[in-house]
Amino acid sequence: MVSNFVGLNDTLTAIVNSLFGMDKNINVFFHIDSSLPSHKAGNASYDVASSNFIGHIYLNPIYLSPSNEESILGTIIHELLHVTMSYYIDLNNNNLISDSELSSILPVYFACNSPTSNFETCSHEEMAANYVELMAETLQNFNQDLTNHEALGIAWVGLQETEYWQNNIPNDDKNLILVAQGNISIFPESTNVTPCE
Repeated sequence: MVSNFVGLNDTLTAIVNSLFGMDKNINVFFHIDSSLPSHKAGNASYDVASSNFIGHIYLNPIYLSPSNEESILGTIIHELLHVTMSYYIDLNNNNLISDSELSSILPVYFACNSPTSNFETCSHEEMAANYVELMAETLQNFNQDLTNHEALGIAWVGLQETEYWQNNIPNDDKNLILVAQGNISIFPESTNVTPCE
C-alpha cells in the first residue's frame, strides 16, 4: 500500500519546508513494524546523532491492509510532524537554536513542555493547535473527493484527547468530524487504532 505513494519523500520534504520554512532536504525512511501494539498505527523516530534530517516512520502492518490511502497518508503526516518537532527540539538541546527560536517555531509545544509533561502530549497539543487544517488541506490535495469534514476527521485522529480539541472545537464541529470519521472507515472496524500513543 505504501508503494502507492510515488514520490512521497519529495511530497514530505515539500510539506516540512512549507510548514516550517526549512530549506533543506529531509530523508524519511519507512518501516513496516509488526512489533507495534495492535492499537497503534504508527510511530516515529529521529536520528539525533545525525547532522542531516533523517527520520523514520514505522507503520503497523495490521493497519495497512484494511485502511484507505488517505488514512495511511494522515498517519504518515502525523508521524512526520513528530519527527520534525524532534529535529527542532534536538537543535535546541544542542544549542543550535535558542529557546526563543524554538518557541517561535513550536509555540504550543514550548509553552506545554515542563519536567512533568511528555513529548507526546506537548507535540499533540502543537499539532492540534497549529497543523490540523494544513494536514486536512494536504489530504484534500491528495484526494480531491474528500470533503472538508472527512479530511479534518483524518487529521484529528490521535489528537482528540488534546486540551485543544476539548476546549476550542465547537461541539457541532466535533460531531460533524466524528460522523465523517465513521463514514470513511479510517481504521479497521475490529481495532481501536490511533496514529500513536
